[in-house]
Amino acid sequence: MNTTQRLNEAQLSILGLFERQQLTPSELKDLHDTLVNFLDKKLQKELNKVVKQKNITAADIPHLGIKGNRTAYLKKIRSNK
Repeated sequence: MNTTQRLNEAQLSILGLFERQQLTPSELKDLHDTLVNFLDKKLQKELNKVVKQKNITAADIPHLGIKGNRTAYLKKIRSNK
């Protein structure tokens, strides 16, 4: 089994942007928050797409068995397409 992991294009791009930057802890937190917000928007967009495709309404949500793990839930509903 090969345990070597390669960085993907996004990771390499981000590393290149900050190659010569010395960030303060506050700046690092701001960068982290920015990336988390980006990923959250991407997730919300995908979730909205799936909800629309599946015709899920707000009334349906309490009965869908969604707990805290939306990633597992998204995989489950994608597999039922």
